[in-house]
Amino acid sequence: GRDEMVLPSQLYFLMSRVSQLSLSTWPADGLFVRDYGFCQDRIFAAARLARDDLGLYDRLACRFERLLKSPDVLVHLDAAEDTLLERIAARGREFEKAMTRQFLSAMRRAYNGVGAEAACPVVRIDCEAVDLRADRQRAAVISKIREML
Repeated sequence: GRDEMVLPSQLYFLMSRVSQLSLSTWPADGLFVRDYGFCQDRIFAAARLARDDLGLYDRLACRFERLLKSPDVLVHLDAAEDTLLERIAARGREFEKAMTRQFLSAMRRAYNGVGAEAACPVVRIDCEAVDLRADRQRAAVISKIREML
C-alpha cells in the first residue's frame, strides 16, 4: 500500500540530495544557489515517517551529512498560513492542494527551528512585507545576502 512506500521514497530523496550536495562534486569556485537544502529532507521525513522509520532515516542521514557542502548563507522565506493558502490556491497546483493550515503551521515551526540551529548566517524574509517580484525589494535582499557572504 501507500504507507509502505513512504520510507523508500524518503530514502530516494535523501540519496538525491546527497548526490546534489556532495563535496566531491561541488564546484571549486563561483556562487551557487540551491532552492532546496539537506535540512529540508529531515523536515519532510519527520512529517511523513513512522518513529522507527525516522530513526533509520536519521542514522543514514547523519552518516551522509559530513560528506556534503553546507550552506554559507541560508535564506528563509516565510509568510503566514493564510497567505500561503491563498498563494497555493492561486497557483492551482494539484500536488499542493493537500496542504492544510495545520501542515503549513507545522512546516513553518520546523523551518524556524532549522534557522535557529543553523551553523551559518540566516537571512529571514517576511514575504508578506517583501515582494521579491519588485526590483528594488529584490535588490535589497540580494545586497543583504552578499553582505553575509
